[in-house]
Amino acid sequence: MPDDLESQIIEGSVRLICNGTQVLGYISFWPVAHQMFIDTLAVLPTHHRQGLGSKLLAFADMETLRLGFKAVTLFTKARMTGNSQFYQRRGYRETGRCDDDGFCRVFYTKTFQPR
Repeated sequence: MPDDLESQIIEGSVRLICNGTQVLGYISFWPVAHQMFIDTLAVLPTHHRQGLGSKLLAFADMETLRLGFKAVTLFTKARMTGNSQFYQRRGYRETGRCDDDGFCRVFYTKTFQPR
């Protein structure tokens, strides 16, 4: 499992969304235990609310289904309420919480129906 951005890029688990040569955002994800785990989703603040994060999540969904997995998981910090709302509007449901070195983490899962 990659533990930093450089190794994630080398392993091919990072996907970019660009405008020409400018990186506007990225998502990193990889398979873990027959599901997809999203490690990071980031979009430049100047490009928020333009649908780029949704496009990146949709790409992860397609890869999840392509690999035959039935779920995508991720976590965010509880204090980032905008993130929680963003994920919930895109079909993710809260599956747990924990304290991680002083930060409350909220875990989310999106499941897919078999086709």
